[in-house]
Amino acid sequence: MSKTNFVSGTPVSASFLNAINNPIFDGQDFDGHYSKITNSDLSDAAGQIKTEWTTFRDTLLVSAGTGLSVNYTGGAITLEDGTLTVIAPSAITVPASSTSYIFVNTSGAVAVSSTYPTRGLMLASVTTLANTINSIVDLRPRFIVRPRFNAISVFGGIGVQGDYTLNSGSASLNGDYYYRDFTLAAGATINCTTGFLYIKCSGNVTINGSINISAPISGGGRFGSSFSPQDYPASSGQGIGGATGHGASASPTYNYAQFLAGSGGASGFSRVSGAAFAGFTSQGGNGGGCIIIEAAGTITIGGTIISDGGDAINPGATSIGAPVIAKLAGGGGGSGGLIFLKSLNSIAVTAAATLSVKGGRGANGYVFGDTSFVYGGGGGGGGYIVLVSPNVNTTGATISLTGGAIGTAAGSNASGSIGGSNGGSFGGSGGLGGNSPQIGSAGQFVVRNFTPT
Repeated sequence: MSKTNFVSGTPVSASFLNAINNPIFDGQDFDGHYSKITNSDLSDAAGQIKTEWTTFRDTLLVSAGTGLSVNYTGGAITLEDGTLTVIAPSAITVPASSTSYIFVNTSGAVAVSSTYPTRGLMLASVTTLANTINSIVDLRPRFIVRPRFNAISVFGGIGVQGDYTLNSGSASLNGDYYYRDFTLAAGATINCTTGFLYIKCSGNVTINGSINISAPISGGGRFGSSFSPQDYPASSGQGIGGATGHGASASPTYNYAQFLAGSGGASGFSRVSGAAFAGFTSQGGNGGGCIIIEAAGTITIGGTIISDGGDAINPGATSIGAPVIAKLAGGGGGSGGLIFLKSLNSIAVTAAATLSVKGGRGANGYVFGDTSFVYGGGGGGGGYIVLVSPNVNTTGATISLTGGAIGTAAGSNASGSIGGSNGGSFGGSGGLGGNSPQIGSAGQFVVRNFTPT
């Protein structure tokens, strides 16, 4: 049905009157339908819909300028702390031959980032050639429906603690941190005394200094002070792969996903006869701790990260009664710990760098008043070094995964000998103790590459 063509005598129907009373601007050829409205049909006066819409549409719009300069229009935004900030029109320069992100940072300034910022208001991504702008993609969020950042897990965190830089001296970091860029200069040292350090960075990580992670998982405890004539059984080390004492089988290795730290070695079995004895038995070495670094940008290591297992403590005497025979076997070393680096961009461990998760050494045996052999403890197993990124390069770097050495035996007569205790396990098995103590086996080096989408 087309529009009514009125001529002399054409009746005016109710449907025609109803149609023209409710006009529709869709370009159809029916009664009450008219051509689509264009900009030229609208008023340019201030406060009218055309000017209101144009202002809204073009607020903080990024466009190509001259060379590597991009222009942006002005506007007003509310920062995450509730502050209303007015941004004046201006321009900003982007690097050549790259993709950059233009955004309003948490201070209310327009900035450029080489990685996608997780905080602030996104405006555009800009791809450049050597000296010109190649393309601009509008990333302003007003027409995009997406989850709120604080409602989802963000790889590398959102940088809420700002940048961390240590240029010299030493500092202590323990627990969880959420930085943007993390920089540790050559000669500077970070000590983690609790054995757990998790650093999330929304930007890049550069480590040219040293990070030392303590070994927090307890080895078997020692007995000290006064000994009566009797046997003192070994106690087991803590952790999933915690070692058991004299004469037992080796502890199993396990994956770092089960538990993010190593295991302790067992303490030494001891026997005292003849008279009282003052001193202490061997304590098993502590299991290594854990450091995790997760970055949305790059991770570059030119320094040292150490998460070694602890050495077992040698037994000894402070005073001897007479007559006395004291046979104190060595405890096992603790296993190495975990170094876990994750980057959405790349991981580069340079030829100057060292990553170490070595197992701890077994303790020596100690004998007094007798010639029987008393054996040292087995070494702790090596830990885990895990690197996860689209690009991983460790050419020339020192990657230390070795198991711990055995303790030294004491005495000269195999008759009546006492064996040492086992080392703790993690990436590698702890060394067996007994009368033929063994070094710990090497840990594991894991590299996993992925393609980010």
